[in-house]
Amino acid sequence: MGTIELKKSPSITQIEYEQGLQFRVGSLDKEADLEEAVQIIKYGGFVACQMRGVFGIWVSGHDASAVQEALLAKGSNLNKPLSTMLPAHKFLPLIDLESVVQPFQEIVQNVDQFRNRLGSMCHIRAPIKHSEIRNIPRSILSNENGRYYIHNLDPYGHRPMEKMIDLLNTK
Repeated sequence: MGTIELKKSPSITQIEYEQGLQFRVGSLDKEADLEEAVQIIKYGGFVACQMRGVFGIWVSGHDASAVQEALLAKGSNLNKPLSTMLPAHKFLPLIDLESVVQPFQEIVQNVDQFRNRLGSMCHIRAPIKHSEIRNIPRSILSNENGRYYIHNLDPYGHRPMEKMIDLLNTK
């Protein structure tokens, strides 16, 4: 990668690599950093964040070029579907209940139960209703023998991430 030089300012740190790429370092606990992260994603960029000890890249699944850039930066297969971070009230209505095993049907029908039992602690792979597929970006759909799935991590229980996802869905 080359030499890393840290440039400090009163409120931010930028990391500059030999190739001239700059990265902004901030915290989702800081309102200004959170607002900037939301704007970066909304305008076609991507943001790397740590959540519960794991780093991820956040990007709008509706922006194909931003998805490609994020996958390139990550070094991933360009055709690999991304996971989503939808709150339970947006994610659960997409699920095809008939394809969910019986013990979990009750959980995926109740937003509060889903959030309280699983929340941001479990990455869920769920079958999606055929009627919803056309409304979902291809970048987040997995297809297995004609059955479509989304991989989702509900932000519930991780306050900074909940706030970021709420801002992305409201602005």
